[in-house]
Amino acid sequence: MRYEFTVVQTATAPIDVVWDVIADATRWSEWGRFKVSRLEVDGAPVPNGVGALRVFGNPPVVSREEVVVFDAPHHLAYELRSGLPINGYRADVHLEADGDTTRITWTGGFDRARPAFTSAGFRAFLHRFIADTAKRAAATAEARARG
Repeated sequence: MRYEFTVVQTATAPIDVVWDVIADATRWSEWGRFKVSRLEVDGAPVPNGVGALRVFGNPPVVSREEVVVFDAPHHLAYELRSGLPINGYRADVHLEADGDTTRITWTGGFDRARPAFTSAGFRAFLHRFIADTAKRAAATAEARARG
Protein backbone atom coordinates (compact mmCIF):
# COMPACT_ATOMS: atom_id res chain seq x y z
CA MET A 1 0.00 0.00 0.00
CA ARG A 2 1.23 3.48 -0.87
CA TYR A 3 0.44 6.40 1.44
CA GLU A 4 -0.27 9.51 -0.64
CA PHE A 5 -1.50 13.09 -0.25
CA THR A 6 -2.23 16.11 -2.46
CA VAL A 7 -2.12 19.78 -1.55
CA VAL A 8 -3.47 22.54 -3.81
CA GLN A 9 -2.62 26.19 -3.14
CA THR A 10 -3.15 29.29 -5.26
CA ALA A 11 -0.64 32.13 -5.30
CA THR A 12 -1.57 35.55 -6.62
CA ALA A 13 1.84 35.80 -8.25
CA PRO A 14 3.20 34.95 -11.71
CA ILE A 15 4.44 31.42 -12.27
CA ASP A 16 8.09 32.50 -12.67
CA VAL A 17 8.06 34.13 -9.24
CA VAL A 18 6.46 31.08 -7.61
CA TRP A 19 8.98 28.82 -9.35
CA ASP A 20 11.88 30.92 -8.08
CA VAL A 21 10.62 30.52 -4.51
CA ILE A 22 9.99 26.79 -4.67
CA ALA A 23 13.01 25.81 -6.77
CA ASP A 24 15.65 27.64 -4.71
CA ALA A 25 16.31 25.25 -1.83
CA THR A 26 18.98 27.52 -0.36
CA ARG A 27 16.38 30.13 0.64
CA TRP A 28 13.68 27.88 2.13
CA SER A 29 14.90 28.69 5.66
CA GLU A 30 13.87 32.33 5.00
CA TRP A 31 10.18 31.39 4.69
CA GLY A 32 9.72 27.74 5.64
CA ARG A 33 9.81 25.96 8.98
CA PHE A 34 13.50 25.10 8.69
CA LYS A 35 16.60 26.53 10.30
CA VAL A 36 18.72 24.79 7.66
CA SER A 37 18.14 24.80 3.90
CA ARG A 38 21.16 24.25 1.71
CA LEU A 39 22.57 22.28 -1.16
CA GLU A 40 24.96 19.49 -0.26
CA VAL A 41 25.56 18.63 -3.93
CA ASP A 42 24.84 20.90 -6.91
CA GLY A 43 22.54 19.68 -9.66
CA ALA A 44 22.56 20.32 -13.39
CA PRO A 45 22.23 22.39 -15.47
CA VAL A 46 21.76 24.78 -12.53
CA PRO A 47 22.68 24.23 -8.86
CA ASN A 48 19.07 23.44 -7.82
CA GLY A 49 18.54 21.19 -10.88
CA VAL A 50 18.45 17.44 -11.39
CA GLY A 51 20.87 15.65 -9.10
CA ALA A 52 20.94 18.40 -6.48
CA LEU A 53 21.06 16.99 -2.98
CA ARG A 54 19.06 19.34 -0.77
CA VAL A 55 19.30 19.41 3.02
CA PHE A 56 16.41 20.72 5.12
CA GLY A 57 15.66 20.62 8.80
CA ASN A 58 16.14 21.73 12.33
CA PRO A 59 19.34 20.13 13.62
CA PRO A 60 19.94 17.56 14.79
CA VAL A 61 17.07 16.34 12.58
CA VAL A 62 17.66 16.98 8.88
CA SER A 63 16.44 15.32 5.71
CA ARG A 64 18.25 14.90 2.43
CA GLU A 65 16.30 14.99 -0.83
CA GLU A 66 17.52 14.52 -4.37
CA VAL A 67 15.96 16.52 -7.20
CA VAL A 68 14.83 14.08 -9.90
CA VAL A 69 12.80 16.44 -12.15
CA PHE A 70 13.59 20.11 -12.79
CA ASP A 71 11.38 21.39 -15.60
CA ALA A 72 11.22 25.16 -15.03
CA PRO A 73 8.77 26.67 -14.37
CA HIS A 74 6.26 23.81 -14.30
CA HIS A 75 7.49 20.69 -12.52
CA LEU A 76 9.88 19.95 -9.67
CA ALA A 77 10.17 16.46 -8.17
CA TYR A 78 12.36 15.11 -5.43
CA GLU A 79 12.96 11.85 -3.60
CA LEU A 80 13.97 11.39 0.02
CA ARG A 81 17.44 9.95 0.46
CA SER A 82 17.72 10.08 4.27
CA GLY A 83 16.46 11.69 7.44
CA LEU A 84 12.80 10.68 7.77
CA PRO A 85 11.47 7.34 9.05
CA ILE A 86 9.76 6.44 5.76
CA ASN A 87 10.67 4.42 2.69
CA GLY A 88 10.14 5.34 -0.95
CA TYR A 89 9.12 8.98 -0.48
CA ARG A 90 8.70 11.09 -3.62
CA ALA A 91 7.02 14.46 -4.06
CA ASP A 92 6.04 16.29 -7.23
CA VAL A 93 5.31 20.00 -7.36
CA HIS A 94 3.39 21.16 -10.44
CA LEU A 95 2.82 24.84 -11.21
CA GLU A 96 0.12 26.02 -13.59
CA ALA A 97 -0.24 29.64 -14.64
CA ASP A 98 -3.62 31.32 -14.89
CA GLY A 99 -3.02 34.95 -15.75
CA ASP A 100 -1.25 36.55 -12.80
CA THR A 101 -2.04 33.67 -10.47
CA THR A 102 -0.37 30.30 -10.13
CA ARG A 103 -1.89 27.02 -9.02
CA ILE A 104 0.50 24.91 -6.94
CA THR A 105 -0.30 21.20 -6.81
CA TRP A 106 2.03 19.33 -4.47
CA THR A 107 1.66 15.57 -4.30
CA GLY A 108 3.65 13.16 -2.23
CA GLY A 109 3.69 9.56 -1.23
CA PHE A 110 5.71 6.82 0.39
CA ASP A 111 5.60 3.05 0.70
CA ARG A 112 5.64 2.66 4.46
CA ALA A 113 6.90 4.12 7.69
CA ARG A 114 9.70 2.37 9.51
CA PRO A 115 9.01 0.50 12.76
CA ALA A 116 7.87 2.61 15.72
CA PHE A 117 5.90 4.95 13.39
CA THR A 118 2.49 4.46 11.85
CA SER A 119 2.24 5.00 8.11
CA ALA A 120 -1.18 6.66 8.34
CA GLY A 121 0.04 8.99 11.08
CA PHE A 122 3.14 9.97 9.14
CA ARG A 123 1.03 10.57 6.02
CA ALA A 124 -1.17 12.95 8.03
CA PHE A 125 1.91 14.74 9.39
CA LEU A 126 3.41 15.16 5.90
CA HIS A 127 0.09 16.36 4.49
CA ARG A 128 -0.15 19.10 7.15
CA PHE A 129 3.53 20.00 6.77
CA ILE A 130 3.40 20.27 2.97
CA ALA A 131 0.12 22.25 3.14
CA ASP A 132 1.86 24.74 5.43
CA THR A 133 4.95 24.81 3.19
CA ALA A 134 2.84 25.47 0.06
CA LYS A 135 0.96 28.25 1.86
CA ARG A 136 4.22 29.86 2.98
CA ALA A 137 5.72 29.54 -0.52
CA ALA A 138 2.65 31.21 -2.03
CA ALA A 139 2.78 34.07 0.50
CA THR A 140 6.50 34.57 -0.16
CA ALA A 141 5.94 34.64 -3.93
CA GLU A 142 3.07 37.12 -3.51
CA ALA A 143 5.29 39.41 -1.41
CA ARG A 144 8.09 39.22 -3.99
CA ALA A 145 5.66 39.95 -6.83
CA ARG A 146 4.45 43.08 -5.04
CA GLY A 147 8.08 44.19 -4.76
